[in-house]
Amino acid sequence: MNPDYQQGQLSSLQAAIRHLESEANCDGMMVHLVDHPYIDPQLVGVMLRHFNEAKHLIVVPRHHGKRGHPVIFSRALFAELLNAPIDQGAKDVVNAHRGETLEIDTEDVGITLDIDTPELYRQHVKGE
Repeated sequence: MNPDYQQGQLSSLQAAIRHLESEANCDGMMVHLVDHPYIDPQLVGVMLRHFNEAKHLIVVPRHHGKRGHPVIFSRALFAELLNAPIDQGAKDVVNAHRGETLEIDTEDVGITLDIDTPELYRQHVKGE
């Protein structure tokens, strides 16, 4: 639960991190935004495999050069994410670790499909 949800998306990520920090066997976390409903489960499997094998700090999918969601963050970044500027979200942390980020190219356009309005919902989810 995030009692500070009004502070924005990063506050929810931080609430999750505070919970996960107590989990000794947690190597990282996958952040999958609710407004990105078209994520291919096979892509998630590929991302998890690469994260576990390659030990990058961040794993992110990329469609035609554009990064999308979900994103995997290593536990090594939890402290940085907890201390990130609340108004910047996780972007500061992601940008600070470009050299330690694995970008996985995919043809899955769902990684960039952000459904934020009722019109987009009807268009993409209901097929109107």
